Amino acid sequence: MLGMLKHAHSRRALRHAIANGGVKQSKVREVIPFDDGDELDVPGRLRVIHTPGHTEGHCVLYAPFEDALFVGDAINNLDLVTGQPGAHLAPQAANTSTNQAYESLSRIEELDAQTLYFGHGDPSTQGTRAIVAEARAKR
Repeated sequence: MLGMLKHAHSRRALRHAIANGGVKQSKVREVIPFDDGDELDVPGRLRVIHTPGHTEGHCVLYAPFEDALFVGDAINNLDLVTGQPGAHLAPQAANTSTNQAYESLSRIEELDAQTLYFGHGDPSTQGTRAIVAEARAKR
């Protein structure tokens, strides 16, 4: 993880996180568990797709009626270390299993959503197949 700090983008991101409370974990008052394949009782009826790798319980949320996918940190639309734009997986130090994160890309690819929203980086309208192919090419 220390090697990431040689990049200006990583240093700025760390300073920002510290200054804005991003390194403190706030307590969650209530947890409502869900499973892979569940449809959440929220507007858009989001479907849960388990995509472990970044974390063991990581999930993406699919909104088929909106042709959209909230990918969280399964894929980022910028390199978290260098700040370069484009589809990337989180660096190895930020994943519980980078190999598993790459395996989870197949679950994202099969969803065929057009618009993707990322935990880091701007949204994309390239579609799941193009974004997954771009992320895989950077392995």
